[in-house]
Amino acid sequence: SIDRFGVRRVWVLMASLAFTGISIFATLTTVSPLLVLGRILFATGLAGMFTCGTFHIQSCVAEFRRTEFIALLGSSGFVGMILGPQLADFLRWLSNDDADRFFPQVFMLAATLLVAYIACLLLVTRGLPRPEKHETRPSLLTLTRRHGPGLVMGVSMTMGLVFTVPSLYLVRFNQHEHFGGIAAYWTAYAITAFTFRLRTAALSQRVGRYRLILLGLIFQGLGLWALIPVSAWWHLMFSAVLCGFGHALLFPSIVSLGSGSFPPRYRGSGTNLTLGCLDLGSGISAPLLGKIIDLPQ
Repeated sequence: SIDRFGVRRVWVLMASLAFTGISIFATLTTVSPLLVLGRILFATGLAGMFTCGTFHIQSCVAEFRRTEFIALLGSSGFVGMILGPQLADFLRWLSNDDADRFFPQVFMLAATLLVAYIACLLLVTRGLPRPEKHETRPSLLTLTRRHGPGLVMGVSMTMGLVFTVPSLYLVRFNQHEHFGGIAAYWTAYAITAFTFRLRTAALSQRVGRYRLILLGLIFQGLGLWALIPVSAWWHLMFSAVLCGFGHALLFPSIVSLGSGSFPPRYRGSGTNLTLGCLDLGSGISAPLLGKIIDLPQ
């Protein structure tokens, strides 16, 4: 859709889907099919927003600086990862831990921020030219067979698996061990990744993206191993720092290599395929990890 209709149209549509999903969450008081609909809309919109932002930054810079600017764009996401949990904990404190007040406040705030986001992207993309019409566009399967980045897709799926552990199951682990919330973990994770990425945005030009991927996988693996001996909440910081460092190395290299193997007119498909593999890794690993948690003791 990005290749065919342009990033502006698709970006606004995806943000609107996310806004609709989060608005459904804000109005629900019971579990119903609307909850599933809201989740589908929000997840689809969020994935599309992420892809469109990554695609847009690549189209704004010279080819040899794509990895560097993907890294800089991702740094803003780490700022959100720092502020989001802190803001949620603040709203929980304001509501005296009353779930009936806390969750609607969180969702309404998220909806308000999405409205501001849509206004900003309309300004940023104003005047962008529409894509030129080319010959009949090949299917994604054909494009992948011709231009696919190979093992980079597998690495992207692995990164999705690694990200699933803290984003889904660390909450349950902390509750079980009475460690409190996960704001400290995500703050340390994001600060590490943000600081390293800002200071080394051009590292890929000196070291090479494949080496950065190897180093990123090693550090994220060490970060998962660091969760095993945890017996106090502050022990989680070792894992957060290692995983955040690995994330800073992996993400820009994966996206740059994955999308860069496609011709410029199909760059939207390449970006979507690479990020889609990350989502696929999360989707496959989440129920498998959940099964492990549910095994009899």
